[in-house]
Amino acid sequence: MLNLEQLNEAQRRAVTYGEGPLLVLAGPGSGKTTVVVQRINYLLEERKVSPEKILVLTFTKEAALSMQSRFCRQAGIGKGAGSPVNFGTFHSVFYQILRKSHVLQSNNILSAAQKKELLLPLVGKYCGEEQGAEFLIAAGRKHADISAVAGQAVVAELLGAIGYYKNTGDMEAAKRKVLPKRRKSFENIFREYERARNDIGGMDFDDMVYECGKMLEEDKTIRSFWQERFDYILLDEFQDINPCQYKVVSLLSKPPYSLFAVGDDDQAIYGFRGADFSCLKRFEEDYGAERQLLDINYRSSQEIVDSSLKVIEENKNRYSKKLYSWKEAYGEYRDGEKENHRRSVSTEETAKPTGISVADIEKSIEPRNKWVQVISFGTQKEQYHYVAKRLEQRAKDESRAVLFRTNMQMQRFAVTLDKLNIPYIMKEKSESIYEHFIVKDIMAYLWLAAGEWSRESFLRIMNKPCRYISREAVGINAKNISQMLHHIRTGENVCRTDKQRALKELERLQKHLCCLEHLSLYLGVQYIRRAVGYDVYLKRLSEGSPDRYDEWQEILDWLGEDAFGYESLKKWSRAQKSFTQDLQNLGQSSNGLHEKHRCGDGLYTAQACGAQDMAVRLMTVHGAKGLEFESVWLPDCNEGIYPHGNLRSTEEYEEERRILYVAMTRAKENLELSYLIGTGKRSRLPSRFLNPLL
Repeated sequence: MLNLEQLNEAQRRAVTYGEGPLLVLAGPGSGKTTVVVQRINYLLEERKVSPEKILVLTFTKEAALSMQSRFCRQAGIGKGAGSPVNFGTFHSVFYQILRKSHVLQSNNILSAAQKKELLLPLVGKYCGEEQGAEFLIAAGRKHADISAVAGQAVVAELLGAIGYYKNTGDMEAAKRKVLPKRRKSFENIFREYERARNDIGGMDFDDMVYECGKMLEEDKTIRSFWQERFDYILLDEFQDINPCQYKVVSLLSKPPYSLFAVGDDDQAIYGFRGADFSCLKRFEEDYGAERQLLDINYRSSQEIVDSSLKVIEENKNRYSKKLYSWKEAYGEYRDGEKENHRRSVSTEETAKPTGISVADIEKSIEPRNKWVQVISFGTQKEQYHYVAKRLEQRAKDESRAVLFRTNMQMQRFAVTLDKLNIPYIMKEKSESIYEHFIVKDIMAYLWLAAGEWSRESFLRIMNKPCRYISREAVGINAKNISQMLHHIRTGENVCRTDKQRALKELERLQKHLCCLEHLSLYLGVQYIRRAVGYDVYLKRLSEGSPDRYDEWQEILDWLGEDAFGYESLKKWSRAQKSFTQDLQNLGQSSNGLHEKHRCGDGLYTAQACGAQDMAVRLMTVHGAKGLEFESVWLPDCNEGIYPHGNLRSTEEYEEERRILYVAMTRAKENLELSYLIGTGKRSRLPSRFLNPLL
């Protein structure tokens, strides 16, 4: 039911806009879903538009269902009755258009594994010569660890570039998504991959958009049919649209082009997969669209609004905005509370970073008032324990979240909460960090040093770093290195050069394992990295991808700190297996989500221990987009994380700044950002994006 009285002035102008195109710039927490639903009600009730003539497009199934459910509730439509208005994701709607236009030959939607299977032979064909035998082995043999890691990485890189091309239509930009040595062969790889895909009648999500645009562009009759089908198209999260989606929407519309596009250029964080927020400005230019800013934030305090604006205003390519907190402007706070709140978040307090030591963490810290904090730490252990302490202090908040730039960082923090028995919910699917090949390599070294011999462990590390030791040289029945040395000395099938090299390297490895046996777990990790040469091995493996090497270094740094808490290798291994098993069990749950609720020493459902209400949410920033929480913590705000990776352009840097902005604007009352300054051995820099707050 239409209710204009509940809207502010800017929202009413958007909802009651007449014919033609309108761009609605919706700042964080500005009620964009309310505006979209009320716009539908306005079209139905005031303009008497037939509901089947309205199409609402968004990017996720959850968002589409949520918006549809909200509309149906207001319209008095019961569950299961269906909506007369068309709601859907871009992919699902375009897929249905293809099906109903009778151009699809198959309903075979390719899985990630199937796409990799199609591409892996092409990696061997086109990348074999430039990379040596590694990729050929990866494409055709098992048990080739170095090759498999490298080959799978290239497959992922190429699939990303293929998807980018299908979403943007920009071949040159897609080529830049792969390393320079593979750019010449990329077009050939793409053509052969498409041929193989078509041969099996397969289609992925990117193809739904790509093929729909191609059909509408080439077939005027089909295009005219679908243009007559929809008179009003409402587009949610318009900043996340990519050029191919924009093209399809343009082909679906007809004069007077009643396109209602709602989005926020400052929240555009999907450029890595082809989204292009410049489509907002292109939309204005192509259609002469009017623009309406939703400038009142119903979510956050003014201090959070102002602090986040200080960060995002460093970006040059954006619409300039002045945003206001409804809580401040319209007096949600009682007079005394509002004044105390204002004093507790003065500019000086917001701007001043605070160093926290381990001693500070151990003693009781008085709960703070509501403000924006920027805090520095020497080590990640100090940082994570501080955040854990604050989570316990604010346990009565209606909602709490810790947000991370990457899934791997999220899991590291989850391990800390596990040790402290703090309940948490982690809903983003991921493989356990302990399943990472780096962790498995380090553990294999430690088990061998502890005398727990297994051929699998030895084969895993025998050429990490490269020792030029072949499987044939070490035999199949050896139970330790001494037996391997004997096999090589007496073996007749081993050539003299290989024999001398293998003997030398095995003797050196034996000495390393003897040294490791007498070290603590933490020192053992450091010894493997430096003395044994594992860091050098990773440097070689990541050649041409410095950001990947930096990520691996972060994992090793964390693994060393994680080892501190265990007095024996067996206890550490049991903890790793428990964490991994919990994730696997939860990944197999009916909803497919990782919901981990710790109560005491056991793992229980939320209903059994009340953890659903008390648990903290752990999420990546991308996973938290569109959500809000009473209190938010953003750890690891360092260079190399914000911005993440090895960036090459101003556009990439600005997107990374938008990611931090999205994270900050999830908070309603309490926001704490933290970063590492490092130690004497390894200093760290705060993110450049924090400069306006420091």
